[in-house]
Amino acid sequence: MIYESLRIFSKIYSYTGSNNEDIIFNSKRLYKICMDSFSENINIFKIKEKKCMDFFYDKEIFLKESEKEVIIFFRKFFQEILKEIEEEIKIEKKLNIKAIDIFSEDYPEELKKIEVPPYILYGIGNTKEIKNKNSLGIVGTRNPEKYFSNLIGEEIGKILVEKNYNGIGGLALGCDSIGHEKILKYGGITGAILGQGLNREIYPRENKNLIKKILDKNGYVISEVPINESVKRDYLLRRNRIQGTIGKGIFVLETGLKGGTIKTIKDTLKENKKVFLWDPREKLEKNLSIEGNYGIIEKNKKMGISLKKMEKIILIKNGKEFIEKLEREETKISPLKLF
Repeated sequence: MIYESLRIFSKIYSYTGSNNEDIIFNSKRLYKICMDSFSENINIFKIKEKKCMDFFYDKEIFLKESEKEVIIFFRKFFQEILKEIEEEIKIEKKLNIKAIDIFSEDYPEELKKIEVPPYILYGIGNTKEIKNKNSLGIVGTRNPEKYFSNLIGEEIGKILVEKNYNGIGGLALGCDSIGHEKILKYGGITGAILGQGLNREIYPRENKNLIKKILDKNGYVISEVPINESVKRDYLLRRNRIQGTIGKGIFVLETGLKGGTIKTIKDTLKENKKVFLWDPREKLEKNLSIEGNYGIIEKNKKMGISLKKMEKIILIKNGKEFIEKLEREETKISPLKLF
């Protein structure tokens, strides 16, 4: 019952939008329904209407006048998507795609701690490595300044491999691709987190060969999106929280003032993970590709990141400084909780 329900919740989540104020099933509310139903051993897709309404009422999840609408919604989903899920499972077996649910021992412990974890991770390749906490994302703009992004990316990639860290990225063009490539160059393992189903054409198509290299070198590819769903902006934005929290945090090569990288930074800080940021001031004057780097360094309010959060971001000028600060962070001891 639990696995079947998780598959359905995964599908529902893939159909909802990213604007939590506009939809009845925002991510937090949907996750609460899921976890509460499991804790009380209630399958809300099958129980009688009265019991379902009592469940929503007791949990204060919805306004009373909307409960009927919600129940109809769940009934509709249950009837319509079970066949889709059956077909997906057949394809997953054929393509050797693993479906790792949140209650599986193969599911990353770090992801369970975030506000809204993925219900299921669909993966190919060496998916055992998704549990490796010694991982760091290398992320940034799709349009970096080429010379220094490659130079710094090479230094960071080499250091991570030497210190037995895995790399993580979103397979995006630009900084993410640089991160994947540099980890592979030095014989390390890297994982790609996608914003699409794994049975669809890879986005971006320019990185088809990179996917093959990642898998050939003992890496992995994962997505929380059901396998037959095509890439969407919402899916790309959602995967950012996974990039920043599945391991120790992220290293940001270059970023503009807005966009996916800034969201990844926010998501990572929100979950109290580490954010390392290249400090370009000695190498490059401010330009579009590093405007966000400068914005954070200068504590620019337009970044949409609180001053308190920005002060937690660790600035890195070069590889030597990265080693020093990474080792310092590794040796920090969490304060004792007295109460």
